[in-house]
Amino acid sequence: MVEINHRERFLRAKILYYGPAAGGKTTTLQTIHRLARGERRQELVSVNTAQDRTILFDLLPLSTPAFRSYDLRFQIVAVPGQKFYGATRKMLLQNADSIVFVANSATDRWQENLQSMKEMTEYLLDHGIEPSTLPIVFQYNKRDLPDTTDMKIMERGLNARNAPSFSAVATEGKGVLETFGAALERTMNELATRYKIGEGLGDARSAKEWASRTLLEIFGTTLEDLAKSGKAPDPPSEPPPSKIFRVKAPKLSAVVRPLQAPTLDSSSSSASPPPHTPSEGALELDTESANAMVESYAEAASRLADHISELSEKTDVEAKRVKAFTVVADVAKKLFEATPDETPVLLEGLVDSLCTMLRCTQASLSVIRPDGNFEQVVGRGLRVDPLEGAKTPGGRPLAQAIVDGGQPMVQVRGEAGPLEDAMDRAGVECVAVVAFPMSTPVHALGLLSFYLPQEAPAPNKETIAHMERVVLELTMALEVISDAHASDALKQSLRSAFRGRVAEGATYSLDGPLGGIDQTLYRMRSHPDAPHWLAQEIQHVEGYAAHVKFMRQTLLDLRAGRLPSRIPTPIGELLSHLEQELGPGLTDQGIRFIVEIKPGVHPVFAEPFLLRGLVYTLIENSRRRLAGAGGGVIRILVQPDTNGVRISIFDNLIAVSNALSAPARFLDWPLERRLTDVTHELMQSVVEYFQGRWSQETREAVGTVRTIVLPTP
Repeated sequence: MVEINHRERFLRAKILYYGPAAGGKTTTLQTIHRLARGERRQELVSVNTAQDRTILFDLLPLSTPAFRSYDLRFQIVAVPGQKFYGATRKMLLQNADSIVFVANSATDRWQENLQSMKEMTEYLLDHGIEPSTLPIVFQYNKRDLPDTTDMKIMERGLNARNAPSFSAVATEGKGVLETFGAALERTMNELATRYKIGEGLGDARSAKEWASRTLLEIFGTTLEDLAKSGKAPDPPSEPPPSKIFRVKAPKLSAVVRPLQAPTLDSSSSSASPPPHTPSEGALELDTESANAMVESYAEAASRLADHISELSEKTDVEAKRVKAFTVVADVAKKLFEATPDETPVLLEGLVDSLCTMLRCTQASLSVIRPDGNFEQVVGRGLRVDPLEGAKTPGGRPLAQAIVDGGQPMVQVRGEAGPLEDAMDRAGVECVAVVAFPMSTPVHALGLLSFYLPQEAPAPNKETIAHMERVVLELTMALEVISDAHASDALKQSLRSAFRGRVAEGATYSLDGPLGGIDQTLYRMRSHPDAPHWLAQEIQHVEGYAAHVKFMRQTLLDLRAGRLPSRIPTPIGELLSHLEQELGPGLTDQGIRFIVEIKPGVHPVFAEPFLLRGLVYTLIENSRRRLAGAGGGVIRILVQPDTNGVRISIFDNLIAVSNALSAPARFLDWPLERRLTDVTHELMQSVVEYFQGRWSQETREAVGTVRTIVLPTP
């Protein structure tokens, strides 16, 4: 019987190939196995007796696409047709979810077909199973023989339920996949109805659509293609794996003929049985004991095969999980040496590999930008991450809430939860969303999301835990690479700090020279023969010297922890100097620098050097961000405000980034976020000292806007 777990969304079913001996059941399974693609097929298991190698049964484990997000595992079993193994057939029938009856089309085997059908019906009734409730498909095999039973006769004699039937030549692959596809469809149609599978899905795939998709993914063909070509697809080049297990059953004396059906040859009915001579070491048992022994060995062998199948599945799953870690490690190694343009390409390949493991076609890797917003770096089958713009019930951005929560979030369509909006944005094909926060104990990097179709199984707890570790490995690798970039930036900062120390020392040493300049200017101005024009030039030099003294005193105050003096400062003149100083360098980096001062702007009450440093730092912050995106625009707008003067600094990083297929330097973004945070703290402190206000916002059409309002005298 079917094994189903609704919570884990898992289903295991058994399709039983039944029929007379030498009908082609084993050949049919071998053909299915041979035609299946390598990544879908497992080992074909044959369980034989150790003495005469009579096959107890054949077992083919098969992994199919998910059905309505349920992970499916099928066991395709061919029963032995020999009369002696009736107990084996009866035992295997008990757990069958559907039947493929393989009839022998040879004329001289017609009665064996009827006898096998009668036996199967009796066995089902013995198990308390109404034969009409079990899905069945007929495969009329060996249609290539010179003398075959007419198809109409076979239909009337065997197919009283008018079930799907197909003519076949299993040795050539003809009709095998058509029969198998019909068996899959009828099996899942019955199980979906009985167990209400996928009732919550708005656009649930039908069993027929699923069966067609299954044939395409496993065998690379469809029923339509098979009908047109009239032949089976070419098998994969690699030989299919197989394994034979032998069961050491005791020899039974030939005096006992369990389950012996009457012979069809009437001429031999009156003949006396040949004298019996037991073979050496054979057990002489009555029919009932022999059947019981055969059934016990068959049941044990069946359990063994089930364990082998499960072990093979687990081995396959573990191999894929190891591969995931290997792929991440290989990509991480390449990222260390990759150029900025190569980085997104490597990550696209990594996301593709993870999608293959989860059997999905849509995924998104979004990284947190320096301004705190998310930006899609890799989009597989998605132009925009469906989580972009999604909100929590409290109104927070859902992507940020998932990252802050630090735990994966999973939701299947039909279940209540915050990811329903994202599923709708991904399209009706999406039936489940899995979102993994990319964060370390130190920093949050971004979000990796997968959007699963009905053909992909909804991930269980083990899969989620495994993927969480894979994503953590990726996140740690990106964090290390980002820190390597930060290390380079730190070296530059140390060089700048060293230059600053040198400049600071030079500033302190100005005391003596400045005093000497003052004394010299005083003597020159006091000289009785000094011309008038010299007095004017001395006045200019004294102004410059006073400016240097004020700058020196500001540095001394800051070093001593004292607040420097505020004076009326012409903001227009300050910005004009910055435009002349920074404009050429920004132009070389593809950045336009625009300064616009509205009429009516008065000097602001501030410390000029701190104000210059404040504006310079904001321009530099925008410059770094835009340079990483390939260029853009920095615009400074100065206008009167009711509380003084409003200085607005714009950059169009959002518009620039949206125009790019993938940001080339996103690995620098964690460092940018840290620098931005520090910059904001410093800016806030300086503006508060000026008794002004500071704010930042992101506008969809404009970009990032930083605003400073400073008082006027």
